[in-house]
Amino acid sequence: VPAERPDIIGPRDLAGKRIAMQRGDYVEEYLRAQDISYVPVFTDSFAQAADMVLDGRADAMIGDRPIVLHHLYSKGVADRMKSVGAPLY
Repeated sequence: VPAERPDIIGPRDLAGKRIAMQRGDYVEEYLRAQDISYVPVFTDSFAQAADMVLDGRADAMIGDRPIVLHHLYSKGVADRMKSVGAPLY
C-alpha cells in the first residue's frame, strides 16, 4: 500500500478497495474464499501492479514480495510503499 496510507493494515481492510494484481495469480481465489469484496485492477506483472498503486490507480496491490521489492528499489521508490499484514498465502 502507499506508505502514507494508515487505513489498510490487513486483508479485511481491502474490502471495497481497488486491488492491483497480476492476471492469473492465486490472489483472486484467495480473496473470494475469504469473502472479501473488492474492485480488481488486473495487470500483466507485479511490477505494473506496484506502479498502479504508486500512480494512485489502485489502493493496494497483492504480489510476490521479492519481485515487488526489486522493482521498487530499482526505481528508487521503495520508500513510497509499505508492506502490511502477514503474507496472505
